[in-house]
Amino acid sequence: MEDVYAHIDDHTERRIALLERLCSQPSISAHGVGLEEMAKLTAEAMCEYGLDAELLPVEGGPPLVYAEVAGRSSQTLLFYNHYDVQPVDP
Repeated sequence: MEDVYAHIDDHTERRIALLERLCSQPSISAHGVGLEEMAKLTAEAMCEYGLDAELLPVEGGPPLVYAEVAGRSSQTLLFYNHYDVQPVDP
């Protein structure tokens, strides 16, 4: 576990900087604000961490951010999430 804690300590500032970057990018889906920019930022962040990321167009909506990283197993692990937010006041 010491290696894990050392890795966390060594990368904390980088991770906080990424979180600040992501949180400062508007991406309000109900208003159509900043979705393309957030998709690009998300893909760029994934690439910075060694994933092979790309934007896939979606007809009538913001792009899908798709990324892969090769593993040492024949198993597949899928993460699904969103990169947009809803407005503060409905």
